[in-house]
Amino acid sequence: MSFLSKYDNSSAQLLAFCHLIYAYSMNTILKHYVNSLFTAIRKDGGDITQFYEEMQSVCDNIHKETQLGFFVLNRSVPKTVKMQIWSSIQCDTISNRMKALITLLIERKHLHLLPDITHHYKKMMLQEEGITHVTVTIKQEKDATLFHQHIENLIPFAVSITYVVDASILDGFIIKWDDKVVDLSMRTNLQNLHNFVINQ
Repeated sequence: MSFLSKYDNSSAQLLAFCHLIYAYSMNTILKHYVNSLFTAIRKDGGDITQFYEEMQSVCDNIHKETQLGFFVLNRSVPKTVKMQIWSSIQCDTISNRMKALITLLIERKHLHLLPDITHHYKKMMLQEEGITHVTVTIKQEKDATLFHQHIENLIPFAVSITYVVDASILDGFIIKWDDKVVDLSMRTNLQNLHNFVINQ
């Protein structure tokens, strides 16, 4: 093994470690925001579900408006610009709590995290209701109907399902909940077959 290959290997390990640390710290930040929101809403006697629906509505509007989404989710846009844009689009239909959250995220340069905060908020909300959030990866959108008709009823607990379309799985499903994964995709089956043949 050459010195260069050793260096490349250690660099790859360092990069993987940095990604792990980043993912851990980001998860901690998201949990902090969600826990703070739950505490504040309960203290004020607010509606946990209603606030989730409002957050989701804001996220949906951001994604619908391409230019707005660029300014809101792009981390390179200065917070002063984001604050000006936010001030110009505020309306009476947005609650004071939502306005305060977005203002805080802009001040902390975390506005790009709003979709992730919304996702984590939903997971915590469902957990409290005894509902497990399940992510199902499918090849194409119409496969969601197939999953709903033939497989969803086999899951032995209450679930809320989010579908993710990924054509690279070729066919089948990948089901994720908590820290568990059930991979029934054609891609993985073919990979397993390839590994089996190679190792014979």
